[in-house]
Amino acid sequence: MKREELIEVIQDGLANSLRIPHIASFRPEARLNEDLHLDSVMILQLLLHLELECGYEIPDEALSAEAFATVNSLVDFLLQLQQEEGAHPEISAEVAVEGGLA
Repeated sequence: MKREELIEVIQDGLANSLRIPHIASFRPEARLNEDLHLDSVMILQLLLHLELECGYEIPDEALSAEAFATVNSLVDFLLQLQQEEGAHPEISAEVAVEGGLA
């Protein structure tokens, strides 16, 4: 999945699944905690959204505070996971329709 697609999936997850009230502050440079007001539970919900909607398998030992500083750092983390695993998760049509992405 490309950077732009990941940003869109994250924005969609925050807007539609988590329904965060500060979605208007969303931009690639937005800080997850300070700008978007995500707490640790919301970040875990976002990770679950990425795992379910995109097929990512995010190992607990790979998690770090730096990866969750900004939208861009989260995207970098996910792209690095893709590269390391040689996986290119794609949103399946069935999941996209059920999850409301289509």
